[in-house]
Amino acid sequence: MPRAALAGSRGAHALVRAVHRGPRGGRGMSLAIPLFVPGPVTLSDAVMKAGASATVYHQGTEFGRLVAEVGRLVGEVLGTAEPVYCLAGTGTALLETVLRNVSAADEPVTVASNGYFGERLAETAGRLGLRVVHLRESWGAPVSLPALRAALEAGATSVYVVHHETSTGFVNDLAPIARLCRELSAVLVVDCISSAGALPVEMDRVGVDVAVMTSQKGVGGPPGVGLLAISPRAWARAEAVGPPTTLAGDWSRMRAAALRTPTQALWTPPVTVVAALHAALVERVVDVPLPETWRRTETVGVAMRQGLAALGFRHLPTGAVAVPPVTATRPPEGVNATLLVEALRAYGVQTGAGQGELAGEILRISHVGLELFHVFGLLGGMEAALDDLRGSAGTAPAVRAARAWGAR
Repeated sequence: MPRAALAGSRGAHALVRAVHRGPRGGRGMSLAIPLFVPGPVTLSDAVMKAGASATVYHQGTEFGRLVAEVGRLVGEVLGTAEPVYCLAGTGTALLETVLRNVSAADEPVTVASNGYFGERLAETAGRLGLRVVHLRESWGAPVSLPALRAALEAGATSVYVVHHETSTGFVNDLAPIARLCRELSAVLVVDCISSAGALPVEMDRVGVDVAVMTSQKGVGGPPGVGLLAISPRAWARAEAVGPPTTLAGDWSRMRAAALRTPTQALWTPPVTVVAALHAALVERVVDVPLPETWRRTETVGVAMRQGLAALGFRHLPTGAVAVPPVTATRPPEGVNATLLVEALRAYGVQTGAGQGELAGEILRISHVGLELFHVFGLLGGMEAALDDLRGSAGTAPAVRAARAWGAR
């Protein structure tokens, strides 16, 4: 092997070893550290075990049954009786397939955005050559219904909106948006990637036409799988638009695969991720009633938000719910958000940083996949990290002592 290639290989192996050793060198410790980032979320032991299962044939009966069961459980999460389709890929990739199947190039596409991921949705539509009507609101402000009505009356046939904006913690109220879309015969596409499993979506009751979600957030699975639920109105729209130019994102092929016996996912999906996703869904939908799962997430969120407020944090507006799945919050006066995110890592706490226009201004802290004892650990680490940045040692003495011992 050439010397340069050998050096690169050693570097890659060192990186893998570092990940599995964890921050202080204990083998496997990094896997036990809870993630307070907006996604991916912390995985349970059962989910990790399922993900380590043997690979099965993706066109075989065993996997077909698994995909069908995943679809049924995801339907409960989304609140829909429509079939759910399982695809390999990220949320961004799935949203691209929706844009290609639902929106024609010669018709205006309305994207209502009030945060980073709404902005990215509009960018994605523009890169696909679509005529984008971008209804841009201030980050953390609700979607303007008068502006949306004007866009629809001007001829827009599809509307795209993010349910829960993890860039701000804001949750959009889908019901009035859906009513307006129904009134003016537009298809409503909702990015439920960070809300499904953590908040009620109620697709059928509200009137959402396409719900997009992924495996690695509110339902508690690892990354790698995307899921789509599609209403009859959206199917009619896709048939009118015609098949997309890309093969991988062709909805007609996706539906044909799902209707086979046994059920199949399109192409070759990450079968072990699907197995882990199934285990996560069982924990959140079967083992306990889904409303109980939502209540637990809210309880963690309330504790998190109250504890942070007591430390001087100032939370951004939440929108249609009192407690969103992610808290976006400004640190106490005089504390740099970027430095605080870095300081927290010394205490084994990983939080999300601000994005876009809020980069360097806020922290984003997830409530999903966590228990109350995780919250207490975060708050202790937060107190110690704040003291570090302020050059004091007045609080969290137990956390400081533990860290000093662990660093030896």
